[in-house]
Amino acid sequence: MALLEVHRLSKAFGGLTALRAVSFTVAERELLGVIGPNGSGKSTLFHIIGGVLRPSSGTVAFAGETITGRQPWEICRLGIGRTPQIPMVFPGLTCLENVLVGAAFGSRRRRLPVARARHEAIAALETVGLADLAARPAPRLSLGQTRLLELAMALASAPRLLLLDEPTAGLSPAAVQRVLQLLRGLRGRGVTIVLVDHKLRAIADVASRLLALDRGEVIAEGPSAEVTRHPRVLEAYLGEP
Repeated sequence: MALLEVHRLSKAFGGLTALRAVSFTVAERELLGVIGPNGSGKSTLFHIIGGVLRPSSGTVAFAGETITGRQPWEICRLGIGRTPQIPMVFPGLTCLENVLVGAAFGSRRRRLPVARARHEAIAALETVGLADLAARPAPRLSLGQTRLLELAMALASAPRLLLLDEPTAGLSPAAVQRVLQLLRGLRGRGVTIVLVDHKLRAIADVASRLLALDRGEVIAEGPSAEVTRHPRVLEAYLGEP
């Protein structure tokens, strides 16, 4: 059974159709890359899966349970962690305190004792390489460090599935490689990942399979090497006929 099942998902905003009958599945331990030009529906797709938006039609199921229309906090506690496209952390808190929020309130293990939540938060910071910055105020982080902090916040909730929206946006080539190496390690630990990113070569290198969107529709799906050479992907994503 697939861990995530998206069936004929559509979303319209007035006269604009952002998604049109999008269907796909994600297997346990898979790393699926979602690609497409700006306005193709990638972030809308994540908003619906994560409960931020309700679809106009279609369903989303996680671990065999329909989650369509559930609240974001409910979906998080079922085991879906997420990082947003635009960095969002608690500016008045330290790195450790930010991650404690995920450990204490977002965990699918429900109410953790304070000591256990702290242990889990420190472990998440160690995973992303920010343990030495635990006491640093979040606003004093670089962009790359902020994106790693968001990932630590998501990991602290003990997710089975991670939805990562542009985790390498704005990062240097070296920082991009560090993030991709981290994702490979998470997948090796059994975390299932769905990754949206504009860096086609980077995402194709780390993803086991790609899903390409254009104007809200799936235009290609399959192994990375095949999708990156697909004529419709080259035309829509790279501007090549």
